[in-house]
Amino acid sequence: MKKVLTLLVAALFVFTLSACDEEALLDLQNSIGDLETQLDASDVSIADLETANAALQDDITALEAALAEANTANADLDQELSDLSDSLDSVQTSFAETVAALQTQLETTTTTFTESLNAVAAELGASLDDANALIASLQAELDASNAQIDDLLAQLAVYEIPLIVGRDYYEQNIYEELDHSLTAFDLQEGDITDRLVMTSPGSFDEVGTYTVTFEVTDSDGNTADYEVTVLVGVDDFFPANYLSGVDLGKLDTENKGRVFAALERYLLENVYGGVPLYTGASRVMYSDRTTLYSPQYNGVMGFGTAFSDFTLDDSNVFMYEDVYGNVDEYTWRASYRTDPVGLNPWVIDDASTSDFIDLFSGSLYTFYFDASKTGYEINGDFATGDPIAVDPEVINGRTYATTWQIPLRNDLVWTYHPDFDASVLPAGHEVLDANDYLWTWQYALDNDWFRAIAGGGDFITNGVKNAAEYVAETKTWDEVGLKAVDDYTIELEFTSSKSMFDVKYSLVNNWQPINQELFEYLPADGAGSYGTSPETVANNGVYVFEEWTSGQFLFFSKNPDHPHADMYNYTGQQFRYIETDEQRFEEFLAGRLESSSVPSARVTEFATDPRVKTAPAATTWRLMINGFGTEAVRDQYIADHPGSGIADDYVPEPILQYLEMRKALYYGFDRYEAAVNVVKTYLPAFTYFASTYFLDAEGGISVRGTEEGAAILDDFGGGTYGYSPDAAVAYFESAVARGIADGFYTAGTPEAYTVISLDLYYASSGNTGAQNMVAELKQQYESLLVDDANYVRVVINVNDVEFPNNYYDYMMVAAMDLGIGGISGGLLDAPGFLDVFQDDNISGFTLNWGIDTHSVNIPVTYVNLDGDTVFELWSYNALVQALNNKKYVRDGVLQSVFDSKDELIDAYLDMAGTSRDSAMDGANVALYILGDTMENLAADAGVDAVTATIIVTADGGNILYVVQEDDGGFELYGDGEYALFTDAEAAIKAHSGYPLGSVDGQLVDDAAIAGNAYLSGLGYSTLQEIADDTGAPIDYMEVYAVTWAGNYTGSDAYVVLHIGDYFVGWAWL
Repeated sequence: MKKVLTLLVAALFVFTLSACDEEALLDLQNSIGDLETQLDASDVSIADLETANAALQDDITALEAALAEANTANADLDQELSDLSDSLDSVQTSFAETVAALQTQLETTTTTFTESLNAVAAELGASLDDANALIASLQAELDASNAQIDDLLAQLAVYEIPLIVGRDYYEQNIYEELDHSLTAFDLQEGDITDRLVMTSPGSFDEVGTYTVTFEVTDSDGNTADYEVTVLVGVDDFFPANYLSGVDLGKLDTENKGRVFAALERYLLENVYGGVPLYTGASRVMYSDRTTLYSPQYNGVMGFGTAFSDFTLDDSNVFMYEDVYGNVDEYTWRASYRTDPVGLNPWVIDDASTSDFIDLFSGSLYTFYFDASKTGYEINGDFATGDPIAVDPEVINGRTYATTWQIPLRNDLVWTYHPDFDASVLPAGHEVLDANDYLWTWQYALDNDWFRAIAGGGDFITNGVKNAAEYVAETKTWDEVGLKAVDDYTIELEFTSSKSMFDVKYSLVNNWQPINQELFEYLPADGAGSYGTSPETVANNGVYVFEEWTSGQFLFFSKNPDHPHADMYNYTGQQFRYIETDEQRFEEFLAGRLESSSVPSARVTEFATDPRVKTAPAATTWRLMINGFGTEAVRDQYIADHPGSGIADDYVPEPILQYLEMRKALYYGFDRYEAAVNVVKTYLPAFTYFASTYFLDAEGGISVRGTEEGAAILDDFGGGTYGYSPDAAVAYFESAVARGIADGFYTAGTPEAYTVISLDLYYASSGNTGAQNMVAELKQQYESLLVDDANYVRVVINVNDVEFPNNYYDYMMVAAMDLGIGGISGGLLDAPGFLDVFQDDNISGFTLNWGIDTHSVNIPVTYVNLDGDTVFELWSYNALVQALNNKKYVRDGVLQSVFDSKDELIDAYLDMAGTSRDSAMDGANVALYILGDTMENLAADAGVDAVTATIIVTADGGNILYVVQEDDGGFELYGDGEYALFTDAEAAIKAHSGYPLGSVDGQLVDDAAIAGNAYLSGLGYSTLQEIADDTGAPIDYMEVYAVTWAGNYTGSDAYVVLHIGDYFVGWAWL
């Protein structure tokens, strides 16, 4: 078609040129005739010839203007239709050469004529025969040119089909008709736009991208067609398209807040996250002498007790029993019930020990309140300022780099226990500089110290370049991304780009140095070795650890050498061992502690005590809803999500599928009455996120700290905590009417109401507060949700089951109508918690069912990473994922189908923060992982092909991609991505996701299996039994004895596949 249309364009040009030339030449011939007449009369003068010459010159000028106009028109039309002529360059070039030849002929003709005429004027004596010969020659040349034009037009007549031109891309709103700007033209008939017909479906009833085809037919039956792309949106919001990927996590805090609020609003409007009910709350009492730094609770900084002050010194209070303290001393008096397990920060893994270590250990960076005290900042403690980027990249105002330098203070010193004689140490032992950090880090990696290689804050997890390879002894220390540029500059190099905040946050109370001179002076192991007592540690924190009597007492004195000592007001901190909460509260009331939690049984007693401060908990407890409605909807979900674990024998309650019923439950519960007046220890909650959650760690802004976030509180019943009984009843009546109309229910009678029975599951675990809350919820719903027009009411059947069965046996498998549960996320990363509300259960913690978070129906306005204000439509699932990681997005959903296998693989590598180094066929490896050939897999799946490719990444990883091709589209087959490793230990560690202590050897035969105490305890005695139980191909199966580190240390066993050069984690026995 492109060839035909290109020739038509050319024909139009020649047609115009030909018409213009003939008219001009006719005028020229007439002028020549007049000249002949004058010459015959033998009355020709020079003036007459000059006049005639001028007239002819005007004619020539007009001809040239006509040619120029034709050329301009042709150029404009060629520009508009350039996309139609790409495939036929040879035809177009040939035609252009022909036109150029004609133009050259015409120019030659006029030039020759002008020269001849001038010659006539110069030589008045020339004979008329010569003039006639000249005219004849000119006419012959013109006739030849016209003949060539006629021949070309005759050739082009073969291609006389219509032409459609105009825009090929449109944006419009849903349900609107397409208002196109196409024009149809035929060479013989002219404008035939009125015959344009839309041949593909033009029903724009869903958002997305449409391909629409138009067709036109001329009187001779010749047909042309034309495709346009139509992007359909809602209210001028159009589906988001980021075909090269987008990471909305890099938005500034203000715009991230807009996106977050749009997501939470969508959940609340549809009650897709369940009905928020309450949050727990701790009530803490502070001593009369305590002046809290912040009277309002901050989700990160609390009340700021570390920076708080006293109005009275220790001589006015009891330090223990009835013993007063000393004048001019201000000691924070606290309690504890678990002794530290050690004092080396690199080998411990429990929170209580870390808290004590942080008192005497400084940090490169630390948390501080911001000026408003509602947020926080991370500023230098031992660092003199922010990290300095090497070769930085600035994205949306934030700086990213793989290499960062940390400037250190030059006044840092080590402080020792008062009873330790530091003179035994080498000279310079007291100086703390970059060399202390580097020695500590190398020693920690050399010795596989827990906090160096595992636990989440370690070098490997944080992506320090070549840290993992150094531990595996495949790289040298010089190749690790930990360097000292000089005595007061540390350089960190990571495998991927990090923001300045990422670097600062990773260094808060982490990667602390230890004193090399003291460490080497003390015994290597056992009693008296480093970190076994206050005397065997070097201090650099706000306090110095002075006294520790196990099971009784710990004391820390203020360290005057700390660079920020003036910010802290206590002269010391003491901790007395107190075993129970009740004993602790009694000690507080007796005046021996600065603070204590109020036992739940005594909250009412101290409800109005001015010393009480309330700190909300992170978890919002919600009423979860099974909204499948019908068995057919449930079964379709199971078919679409194989392996979801959804119970296929629980019959959903139809009324819960209706939005009106979910809203009735939302607005029909008086949370304040239940939480404050009935239970007394809870706080009412009517949104999914408490204000203690932050949009991101870097911004330090609460989810309610933006205009859009604050509006959520107002729009969903802030004045009444979401309680609106009249609205609830109206919604319930509407839901009942729909249920009756759909044939699920029948109306009752005044004497016999139709009862809709809802089964609710929860786990009180003996907590009377939870029991009272559920009893109040049952009473409120059963009293309020009554339809007196159709005589229908609800009954809540409460089932108090064992924890965690309420999750695993009921809510997580949709074997309930209603359930009560709560899941909390990281307070510094509220967006990272949004995936628990996705309908695809990507988090594994979906607790509400029958919801829709995959449709493209969330409008959001924000300033994107290019600085443009955009009006986009997203699906909830795609927007959540793009807010947390780089994702490829097409038409508002995550892109899963690509135009080629390489494009797909490169996109997934890009989203993982890496790129390809090389590729090789992976069919043999995939055969044993997937259990069949690529050809059989393709046949079983009904697709054109399945292929497997092993990618070696730029950072040295190995990934197997299995891709299916169908009808020109490429997507992952099944799970699609499989991490491959070159050693069994790495495969086990990656597959388990758990801190690995050691791999203790391969169990190579049945005797080894039977002789392993752990496996024999599980009932295994042969390799074949393990293969049968785990589904592993026995020819490639290897079993290893392992020991775990972390909070659980013990023996275990693991199954891996060893295929060629690669190991794949398979099963944890």
